[in-house]
Amino acid sequence: MVNLKAQIGKKFYIKISKRQELIMKEIQTQRINTYLDALRAYPPEWEALITEKERYTFGELIEAAERVRKHPKEIEEKQGKRHIHWIQEPTIAHQLIQFLAYGDGNTVPVIAPSDVKISDELRDVIPPEGAYMGVMTSGTSGRQKVLFRSFESWHDFFKLQNKIFKMGEGSITFMQGSLAFTGNLNLYMAQLASGGSVVAADSFDPRLWKRMIEAEQATCVYLIPVKLRALRRIYEREQAVNYRIISFVSGSQSMGGAEAVQFKKAFPEAEITLYYGASELNYITYIHGSEMKEDTTLVGRAFPEVDVWIENDHFHVKTRYGILGIGNDAVIGDCGHTDAEGLFYFDGRDDDICNINGRKVSSLRVEEAVRTFPGVAETAVKAVHEHGRDYLKVGFYTEVLFVEKGVRFIAINNGIDSANQTDSDFTPFLNIINEWYAKDTSKKIRAVMKSKGEAGEHLCTNPPYGYMKDPDNKKRWIVDEAAAHCLE
Repeated sequence: MVNLKAQIGKKFYIKISKRQELIMKEIQTQRINTYLDALRAYPPEWEALITEKERYTFGELIEAAERVRKHPKEIEEKQGKRHIHWIQEPTIAHQLIQFLAYGDGNTVPVIAPSDVKISDELRDVIPPEGAYMGVMTSGTSGRQKVLFRSFESWHDFFKLQNKIFKMGEGSITFMQGSLAFTGNLNLYMAQLASGGSVVAADSFDPRLWKRMIEAEQATCVYLIPVKLRALRRIYEREQAVNYRIISFVSGSQSMGGAEAVQFKKAFPEAEITLYYGASELNYITYIHGSEMKEDTTLVGRAFPEVDVWIENDHFHVKTRYGILGIGNDAVIGDCGHTDAEGLFYFDGRDDDICNINGRKVSSLRVEEAVRTFPGVAETAVKAVHEHGRDYLKVGFYTEVLFVEKGVRFIAINNGIDSANQTDSDFTPFLNIINEWYAKDTSKKIRAVMKSKGEAGEHLCTNPPYGYMKDPDNKKRWIVDEAAAHCLE
């Protein structure tokens, strides 16, 4: 297969005939309603997807999806009813082909990890009107749920995000990991729907990533910070330098200015862009490496066409690129603040905040402080009362595993430091007390909820889709006329 993209200086020129150019323009003027439509806007011989074992041009990717559509077994079983098509393929290529094949409006594709058991309750969910795709998540509740999206909620934002990330037509982006993760799926589709190429690795192997990046002449890399660091170490170990990569994209709040400078040694032409987002809302804020400070909780400024503000120490977001039914003022439990320049900082989720003697302390702030000590590469901080609810498991970690692995365990809330044996002697008793306290609290909450239910009061804060709070009585729900037609 001939690679049609050749590097000249720092730009990419794509060889197409006059006839292909006219066909592209004709297709691009038509209304795009599916991702297959978006892929058809580009010459079929352009390279689209390159994995460890397979290669697909745009034409071959479309043909593979259409072959799947010719045998719609699940559609026949559902007798044409609107339903979810669950995708649990083990490889990126097959996940992508199935996703493209079943995004037809009647069938709503949802990619789930291949090793996850999907509950019967979730399999029986009927997608709402307007849903093109779904994303499975457990959120903070630990309970499986599906978030539904319209086609436009992602597709119409691709142009904006690609400009910031330096992706899209003419670029070659390397990525790793399953499409079951929202960030991966979004950027795969943004790249392909814009005529760019994707180089994808199923395996977690930084040495393999480097070989693929070099062989395919990638211009952009999308990886979470931990994986980015692993890739950088391979380049540093081999004393290699890559001048082709012009952009690193990552979704996290755990990288500072000093680390961004380190990447410049192995990737002199690359700019790092970190984004903060949520499955419910899409992208919220971003920051470039040149703007990063030592505070790793800095997440920058709002994306174009997204309104963000802080109210009562929580992020509030207004966007038309969110999931169905999200509303105009979305609060998802993320805490934050702004500085004098108006830049946003992510302070963690509600359950990441510890109340110590009346003072709120973010676990992310503690992690950042611990990471400054010499020899510390990664940190994870959690209040001990969260882990202490299973006292046998906590005891195994604190008394056995951490000792064997040479891990120093510090519980701020309870003044415990495993380096001081006197501090640790009382830990088992604290863990038992914490578990008893959690069980007692749970019983009390169930009693309160039961009492509210018997009194005819609503048991959740936010009304379900199709309803809204009565402006005159917040405890009363009324029909939301704007959404009511979707439920008729």
